[in-house]
Amino acid sequence: MIKYVYISYRSFFYLLSSFIPFPVLHRVVSILAMAAVILSFRYVRGLALSFGLFFLTGGCFLLFIGRAEPADFIFSFGGMIQMVTLFTLVPILALPVQLGHYAGEVNGFIKENVKSERQFYILTSSISYIFSVHS
Repeated sequence: MIKYVYISYRSFFYLLSSFIPFPVLHRVVSILAMAAVILSFRYVRGLALSFGLFFLTGGCFLLFIGRAEPADFIFSFGGMIQMVTLFTLVPILALPVQLGHYAGEVNGFIKENVKSERQFYILTSSISYIFSVHS
């Protein structure tokens, strides 16, 4: 429950700061993004944890080498809020597929109609192209 309240507040402040250029809102979003990254380390394991720690350490190292102010370490998280939001929304976007059991339907379609790796590549490339075309 607390997780959903936190996500709601973070999303609200992010959207608000996108439409209203108020410096305090950008700072609040930066603090919430930093909290999201730090709190997520409890739930992440394996390769994702390794990459996360590597990039977090690398970013802190670069800020240290650049002689950044201590506040810059916190407020540098605001620039990556789009990535935090993306990782929050991807599981939500998968809900219709899971709830509608479309994954099984797609798997069955592929097993029936796709006979080779080349056909699979053509199918996935075509679908990607169709979804990426902008009008």
